[in-house]
Amino acid sequence: MENVNLKERLKNVNSLNKDQQLDLRNQILAHQPQLLKRWWWFAPCEVNVLVVTDSSLNFGISGFGLSNFLTIFKKMEAESNTNLKYNVTLAHRGNPGNAAMQNSSPDFINKITNFKFDNTSHFTSNKYDQVWLFGFSSSSINNNEVNAIENYMNNGGGLFATGDHGSIGRGMCGNIPRVKDMRHWQDFGSGEVSMSGNRRNDTNTPHSGNYSSTSFNDQQDAYPQNIHARVYGAAPNLLPHYLLSINKNIKASGIIDIMPDHPHEGECKPETDFTVINPSTNNPHTIRTQNIAISFVSAGNTANSFGMKNPTDPHCFPSISVFDGRSAKVGRIVIDSTWHHFVNVNLDGFTTDTMDIVFQYYKNIARWMTRRKTMLCLYKRFTVHTMLSERIIEANTLDLDIKAEKIPNDELYAIGIHAMDIIENELTPADALEFSITMLKDVAPELSERLNIWHPKRDLEQDETHNQFFKLRPLSAMAIGMGIAKIKDKIGDPEKPLNEKHEAMIFDVFQEGAKLGLSRALDVLDRNISFMSKLKRFK
Repeated sequence: MENVNLKERLKNVNSLNKDQQLDLRNQILAHQPQLLKRWWWFAPCEVNVLVVTDSSLNFGISGFGLSNFLTIFKKMEAESNTNLKYNVTLAHRGNPGNAAMQNSSPDFINKITNFKFDNTSHFTSNKYDQVWLFGFSSSSINNNEVNAIENYMNNGGGLFATGDHGSIGRGMCGNIPRVKDMRHWQDFGSGEVSMSGNRRNDTNTPHSGNYSSTSFNDQQDAYPQNIHARVYGAAPNLLPHYLLSINKNIKASGIIDIMPDHPHEGECKPETDFTVINPSTNNPHTIRTQNIAISFVSAGNTANSFGMKNPTDPHCFPSISVFDGRSAKVGRIVIDSTWHHFVNVNLDGFTTDTMDIVFQYYKNIARWMTRRKTMLCLYKRFTVHTMLSERIIEANTLDLDIKAEKIPNDELYAIGIHAMDIIENELTPADALEFSITMLKDVAPELSERLNIWHPKRDLEQDETHNQFFKLRPLSAMAIGMGIAKIKDKIGDPEKPLNEKHEAMIFDVFQEGAKLGLSRALDVLDRNISFMSKLKRFK
């Protein structure tokens, strides 16, 4: 009935004032976007998600519930310009009850109690695109379950895992290959991840004007902790890791630099190399983990006024770690120092603005660790979304009467830049770069790898990433511009509805165009090098 009403209201749009038209547009985009977006395919890009907890953690609205975190999947569907659907399964290794499992909520396709990883009706190596583990229990899962998780990761599935200080979470996460070596799953000496020692990871932020935090409940007030994000690339275009990138309209720096705080967090381990086997080639790949965020502990935090916790010594510790196995076709991994960055009790006091920043971190994890084939579904549609955007059409860069091969180089460059800027403005700066890396990987693997500033090898090539005489963005922009232009040639009139047949050919057409665009860009580069080589050299 609602969709029928939207159609009828659209017929009478001229009788509406500006605010009413804007309201109608937003309702149509939320409920029936194909009325405004003729390229909107009816079959969504689907992402299958599994969220697992155990012991005292649950999915409800209690302090140790994950209900706030779980809203991100519906938020991402509503915000998407590519018809996106998250199929979320909630799983608990016990049976915490109806409210704790959100049994009355229609937002989740399945809820499983007494969950086991070695039960094939619960879990297989290809059943999910991403798995989130929020561990509490110290009772270890059996070897068959560990093997099932490892097979899932080696089959390309993404994994998130966390616990809290000491041994909390060790049972579910502490024996999983790679995961067990990316975080301390028990105290490693001198009370480093204890609950009361002076070296505990107490990130509670004191109230304004106070030198230290003296209340345990500071973890649920309006003041988050400040973190330092690792940055990549060359100045002035430095980026944080994908997980900590944010739209500059939300935060001008483009960097997520806050997290919920807590009196005793866990800690990620120092960076290390893992050797994995590419399932397609059986060749070994050695890939280094990366610690992408540092958290800080103030001096003198006691977390209560009764002397039960020793005043803290000031120090810092790695709080977010990642493993990018995509180059070897194994799954990506995200490790967080504590699930207190996600549970309700640590989010309750935040303002909406603060929550928007924290929610972006959650969304980034969800996108980053999704299987590549699923992200390609989104990126293919993004090429059409950008092609039909008012920004590119109004700039006359895609005249229907001009074939792609006839478009001047400067306009090809402009199309590519516009496309990446659209993605950056609708998502994050890191999403624009990740789009370029992914879409050009099969066309120009060497260029794609060079664009990837987050690749662990980049640390060994600082002379190249800081080379100011040679920029990669014009090459990628012209490749992307021609790819989009070729799609325009194939689709034709953007006013005609598109369907699944159009989608099936989009990636191949884009790649064909990207190759031509890159060749054009290299020709321009050759001419510039030739010119510069003739400049007079002074002795």
